[in-house]
Parts: sequence; structure tokens; C-alpha cells
Amino acid sequence: GGLANTQILDLIPVPCYQTTPEGRILYVNEALVSLFGYPSKEMLLLAQAQDVYVDLSDRERLLGKLGEDGHVVQYQMRVRRYDGRILWVLNNARMVETENGRIILGTLEDISTFYFLIRWGRRFANQIGAPVLGLSRELKIDYVNSTLANLLGKQRDELLGVPIADVWPHWHNSVLARTVQKVLQTGQMVQRVETRLAEHHLYTDVYPIPWGLLIMAQDVTRDRQLEETLQALVVGTADAVGDAFFPSLVQSLAKALQVHCAYVGEYNKTKDQVHTLAFWQNGQLIRNMTYNMEHTPCEALKHEEVVYYPDDLPEQFPLDPWIPEIKAESYLGMPLRNTNGEMIGVMAIMDTQAMSNVLQQLPVLRIFAARAGAELERLQIEKERERLLEELKQQTEQLDVLARLGQVITANLDLEAILEVTYQCVAELMPTDAFWIASYEPGASKYRYLLKLDRGQLYPPGENDVSMGVGGYVIRRGKPTMLTRPSDLNLFEQARFGVPDPVEMVLCVPLRIGDRIIGAMSTQSYQPGAFTERDLDMLVKLAQPVAIAMENARLYEEVRRRAAELEALMQISLALRRARSSEESARVLLAVLPTAVSLRLAAIYLHDPLDDQWQARAWWPETAAVSPKSLLLDKTVLDDCRQVRLLTTPTEQRANLFLQAIGMTEAEENPVGLFPLQVDEELVGVLVVCWSSERAELDEEVRLLTAVADIAANALHRALVTETLEMHVAARTRELAEANARLQELDKLKTKFISDMTHELRTPVTGINLYLDLLARRPEKQAQYMKVLREKSRQLVQLAEDTLNIARLDMLKMKGGLHFTAVSVDELITAVLEIYQQHAQERGLTLHYSVPSSLPPVRGERNQLLQAITALVDNAVNYTTEGGITITASHNTDEHTIVLQVTDTGMGIPETELSRVFDRFYRGQAVSQLNIPGTGLGLAVVKEIVELHQGRIMLQSTPGEGTTAVLVLPCA
Repeated sequence: GGLANTQILDLIPVPCYQTTPEGRILYVNEALVSLFGYPSKEMLLLAQAQDVYVDLSDRERLLGKLGEDGHVVQYQMRVRRYDGRILWVLNNARMVETENGRIILGTLEDISTFYFLIRWGRRFANQIGAPVLGLSRELKIDYVNSTLANLLGKQRDELLGVPIADVWPHWHNSVLARTVQKVLQTGQMVQRVETRLAEHHLYTDVYPIPWGLLIMAQDVTRDRQLEETLQALVVGTADAVGDAFFPSLVQSLAKALQVHCAYVGEYNKTKDQVHTLAFWQNGQLIRNMTYNMEHTPCEALKHEEVVYYPDDLPEQFPLDPWIPEIKAESYLGMPLRNTNGEMIGVMAIMDTQAMSNVLQQLPVLRIFAARAGAELERLQIEKERERLLEELKQQTEQLDVLARLGQVITANLDLEAILEVTYQCVAELMPTDAFWIASYEPGASKYRYLLKLDRGQLYPPGENDVSMGVGGYVIRRGKPTMLTRPSDLNLFEQARFGVPDPVEMVLCVPLRIGDRIIGAMSTQSYQPGAFTERDLDMLVKLAQPVAIAMENARLYEEVRRRAAELEALMQISLALRRARSSEESARVLLAVLPTAVSLRLAAIYLHDPLDDQWQARAWWPETAAVSPKSLLLDKTVLDDCRQVRLLTTPTEQRANLFLQAIGMTEAEENPVGLFPLQVDEELVGVLVVCWSSERAELDEEVRLLTAVADIAANALHRALVTETLEMHVAARTRELAEANARLQELDKLKTKFISDMTHELRTPVTGINLYLDLLARRPEKQAQYMKVLREKSRQLVQLAEDTLNIARLDMLKMKGGLHFTAVSVDELITAVLEIYQQHAQERGLTLHYSVPSSLPPVRGERNQLLQAITALVDNAVNYTTEGGITITASHNTDEHTIVLQVTDTGMGIPETELSRVFDRFYRGQAVSQLNIPGTGLGLAVVKEIVELHQGRIMLQSTPGEGTTAVLVLPCA
């Protein structure tokens, strides 16, 4: 039952079945279906095995002998309960088989001896070819099927209700009787079986006592034939070892198993192919072949242990080209496995007709498959050992070459010598017709050949675009590549160094330092199949030391060049330190610069930030005509001057104003460079140079000139600072003098403020004392005197509040400002008008205001803004004798601000005093002569408040006509 190929199982006359891990029937063969008399296999599928028959898994190897009546087999029978416990065992039972395999029973004694009882539903029992008997709890026959009735020579109805002891004389002495009685007494078995059958809905008519008997038989003649076949195979292959084993094996297999073909093949898992090691067909060995596993009979061996196709092989595998040639109709094969269980080959037999003795052939194949697998594994191990020895030999030779190359690399920094030795090493290790090495700067558009050889002939170096050729392909991909002519013709360089022979194979590898590709190395052959993957691996190993050597040589050359650059920079720096002015520094720089760089023309322009003029301070040669000496450039040009620029086309050169000024409108093929002279963010000037010819090392000279420009910029900046120092000192002296005069003025204002404060304080205090005396003497005028006292008190309070406001604002500046919220302008103006409307009317003045309804709020602190507006309105009322005051507010959408205007028709402010009215303690000359109370702090307080709100205040005034105070505050 363990065989996977169901076609083989259907040929086996012994009943076979296969179950799932849960015990459900997955497969039954024809012998088992016939034994139970079912019309089809499907009626048994997915049923529980123990519900169909009691035991089909405990098989015994049975010994038998031939009898006169046909085929008589001695065997052992076991009756098992459904849970596996043995209920009854009968030995030495006899069964007679006819040619068609049907069982012939003649007497009741035969039934009691070797036929089994099994409980079925009534609708199935009559379909079973075996006798079926059913007992009631009283041990009376309550059911027999037609088979049993015929065997007993009675009608079924005649047996119903008859005690079993009357039909079976030996019933009471049998073990079966005692077992049945025990089951009837306990009832456990009945209950459990009924539950199982009900769960699976297998039967509708359940009887209380299910049990059964399994019959198994095996022909002893097959064992004898198998032994003879194995003995013949052992003799045929006894003396064969190694490669001779497999031809001997397939020859012996074909003869012993009497088949047309036999073969053994080695399996290549990577390619999914089989290469035959020996193929016996029609009495002779034929040539070995290699074939793909797909669409062949042995493809299933990758997943199965045995593959059997009994007939119609060409129809099942129409895509297999060998089956028609061999004329095979049937196939039996199995895999060859190594000690790890991996498939390493196949062994199969094929015949020109259907195989009729597969039960004998299968065990033979299984035995010799293990022997063939072991021999094949041994041969594979031997071949692998030989391969490793050969590979070790080649690696030793390669290490010698690498060691020689390493010695040259470590002892030499000469790039030409390194390249020559590299070519020699490659030529020793692999066939080389053409060879080249190229260098590459990351990000460049071209790669440059350092060495080009074809059949020993040296060719001049050149350049190639990185988007072309094999070299560009490898540099772009960054991976080793092996190409053959049919693979991609577009990648082959068409020139082939002038040689007419076509390139057939190319090896090309990148030269890499870390993650940076610095070039490529390639060897080419004009012979097909000249290179292998091993050659490519060797070229990769050579590429690493070559790349390191090239990088070391480049670094050595760069160090040498940098040393020369540093020497030039030191000379230039020394000459600049000796210069005493910016003009002298510029001339010294241009005198030394041509010794380090080959120049045609050069000039230095310095930028004057005061008038935005560019002055030509020096030029080389000195005979060059520079006109004009000054240039005025717009901001775009100035921004371009802050970075190094190279002008390589005539169009760019003609458009440049600096080149026009020094008379160089077109530099032909010579490149031009503009180098900023810049210190931090300050642009000091521009160094303009024109090279004397097209330079290959232009990048190095640009780097040198950039460093020179940095040194010159600092030197010129120091010179310019020195030249302008006296001017700045003089200006600073003037500023200090003006500040000193201002301080003196503030000191005067302070003195005057103290005097005014003293006067202001003395006047109300004196009045208060006077009226207090009068109040004591003339109490009848108490109301009049109290009014005067209140006014004097108000003046004192106002004076104190103004002084405190100044102090508070100073403190807010120190602590970080106010807490702002959205404040309504209309609400502020309304609150101020409520205070001053009555006062204005008493003075005969009109007070108007106009505020739009959609005016957005301002961002500020309400009390401070209210104080500022109150101070402006208070000034307007106090300094206006006739006319009126108008307050307006509007929204400036461009600035998102509120513009508040307070306009009066008062005395006005002289123009000379407008810049000072916001100073503390300042009241103006005319105001001081008038009897208008005040401290000179009102407008100062307003300005401080407005500035704290990130706003601004302006005054527009005409003496004799009036004043307008404009307050601008940001919106919330």
C-alpha cells in the first residue's frame, strides 16, 4: 500500500489500500474492491478504514505450496476489533483459488474455519461477494446475504431467526462465541461503533456487532523467481568496478528482467539534464547521450521514488524524441540517491511491450538502484577530487604570477612599468591577442587608454566615450563581463586597433578602489571559445592589485604636483605679505603668477561697495591696454562673480565685460577663467586669466588658481582695510563728537526737566497749601476751593503717571515686551472719546472720528494702546485753541496694517523741532513760553509703546495750521 504509482497497485492481486494520517481511505486497488464486492472504488473513498474492514495493515509473510486443485496457500488469519485488539486468531486455514481469483467455499465448516464476519448495512451486503452473517443479541441469525445462503444451500428466509448454534455445530466451543458473549455483556463496543458510523453518515442501517477477518495470501513462486534474478545480476556485475560497472549493470538488468532497454544516467540538477553513463538497447550498448528531464518519463523521478508507465508511452510523452527511436511502450524507473538523500542519477528499464512482471522487476530495481547510487557517488567524489587537484595546480601557477606582479607593484611607482608587467602576466595566464588598460575619473564623460596592445604591437593612447564600447559598458555597470561575438555585436569596438581580424571573445573587468571605479582592463581574442569563466575570475583577481598600483602611481604624481603648487603658493603668499597697498598687492600677484601658470593675459578688478564700481588695479602684461578703468555692473553680474567660471566659447568671451575692458574680446581656442576674490561673504574683486593654449591639465591649474585667489583675496582685503582705516577712524571720530554733543544736549534736557519738574511740582503744591489755608479761614467757599484742589491734585497725578510710564516701558524692553492679543481699534477710539468729548466741548472744540465697520483688529496690549491714543488726543486738545480734532482709521491691505491718524487745527510744530519732539523731556521752544501744563514725556511714551508693538509713528505739521499724528500698527 506504500507504493505511490497507482497503476502498479491496480496490477497487484493482493488487496491494497492507502489512508490519510486521520485514517480515511485515500486509495483502494481493484483487488480490494473485488474482495468486498463493491461496484466501484468511489464507494469506499474517504471512509474510515476500520469501518470498512477490521484490519488490513498487519500483514505476515506467508509460506505456501502448490496443490493438485490449483493454487493452495497456507496462511494466518487474524480477527481484530476496530480499536486494534485481537479478538480471534485461527491458524493453518485453507483457501482454494481458481484461475480468475474467486474463492470457492463448499461447507459450513469452511465458513467457521476461515471466513470472516463483518457487519454491513443491508443495502450493501448483497453486493459483497464474501459471505455475510448478522447476529441478534439472542445469538440468532437475523441476516444473511445471498452469497452465504447459496453456500449453505438454503434460502435466506429459511435461515432468519435460527440460532447460530443450530447452523454451526462447534459454536459453543469457539473463541468467537466467548468474545461475542463478552461484547454483548459490556455493550461498549456497540456504543462506540454506532457513534462512529453515525458521525460519518456511512450507513443508515446499523447493527450492534461489527467485526471481521482479513485474508492475505502471497505466492511463494515469486520469491523463488526474485532470488534467481538477483543471483544472476550479482554474478553479472561482481567483477565490474568504476566506469565498467554501469555497462555491466544495464546489460545484466536487461537480460535478467527480460526487457528491451536498460540504462543508468547521471543527473545535473543545475541544468535539469541527464547524461547516460551506460545504455543497453536490443542486445548491445549504444552511445551515451544527454537529454533534458522535461517532457520525459523520468521527470517524475524528481518527486517520486518509483515511476511506472505500463503502456502507451509514446502517447503520454509525445515531446520525448528518444521514445520513438527506442520504440518503447512501457517504462519503470527510480532515482539514484547519494548518502544525503539527494538525487544524483536515474536507473530505468523500458520495453517494446507492456511489462507483465512488474512485481518481480520492482524489488530488483530497488536493490540495484542503491548499489548504482553508491557507485555513482563514489565516481563523482573521485572526479571532484581530480578537479580540485587540477584547480589547485592552476591556482599555484596563478599565485606565482600574482606574487611577481605584487613585487613589481610594491617596488615601483612608474605607471608605464606597472602596465607592461600587467600585460605580461595576463598573457601568461590566458590566451591574449589584444589587451588594453584605461583610466576613468568618476563622473567624467570619457575614459582614457593608458596602454593599447595588439599581438605585441603598441598603439598610441586615446580616449573613448563612456557610453560606447566594451570599456564604457563595464565602467557603467561596474561588473566583470565576458562577451562572445554573437552575444552583442554593438559592444565590440569596431576599430580593433587597426587589425582586420574580427574579435571573437572579450573579457573586461572594472578597476575599482573601494566603491570608486577608476578604470577598466580588457583582454581580447580572435579565436572562438578562447576564454572561460575561470579566465574571467583570474582577470578579476589581477584587477585588484593593478587598480591599487594605478591609484598609488596617481597619488604619487598628485603629491609631486601638489608639492609644486605649494611652492608656488608660498612664493605668492610671501610676495603679497611684503606689499603695502592693494594696488601693489595686485601688481605683485600678477608679476609672480605667470611663473606658476602659463598665461596669455591676466587682470585684477577690485570692487568698491560704496559706489558699486569695479576698478582695474593691475593687469599683465603691463603693456596691455585696459579701457575703461572702471566698470558698473548690475546685480546679476555680481552674483556670477561669486563663483569660478570658465569661458570656453567665443560667444561667452565676447559677452563678458571684464574681457572687453582688457581688450580680449575673443580668446580664440584658449580658455578663460574668472576667479572670485572673496573673504567670507564679502566680494573683494575678480581675477581674470586667459591661458596661453589649450591645456590638458586645466583642472589642476584651476584648482591652483582657486587657491591663489583665496590667498590674494585675504591680502587685498587686508590692504583695503588698512587703506580705509583712517577714513573709518575719522568718520568714527565725527560720530563720537556728534554723540558727545548729543549727550550734552540730553544733559541739558535732563537739567531742564528737573527744573521743569521742580517748577511743576512746586506750583500745584504751593496752590494746594494756599487753598488749604483759605479753606480753613473761609469755609463758606469750600466748593470753589475743593475744585481748585482737585485740579492741582490731577496735575500731580498726571506728572507722576508720565514718569512711571517711562519707567515701565524701559522695564518692558529689558524683560522682553508685552503679551499681545487682538484689540478692536473702534473700541479704543470710542473709549478715548468718552474721556475727551466733554473736555473738548468746554474748550469750544469739535471732536470727530471715522472708523470703517470692517476694520480688522490690531495685534497689541489694550491698555498700552489706549494710553498711546489717549496721549495723542490729549496733546491735540491741549494745543488747539479753535477748530477741532479729527480721528480716522483705515486698513493698509498691502502691509496688512492699521493706519490711525489724529489731526488737529492747533498751533503746529516748526520743522526744525519735528525730529526732537519724541525725545524725552522735550516740549519745544514755543510751548515752553506758553502756560500749557506738561512734562515733555507724552510723545516719548507714545513712541516707546508703538515700537514695542512693532509699529511706527510719524508727525506731519505746519506752524499755525495744525498737526497730524500718523500711527501704523500691525493687524492681528
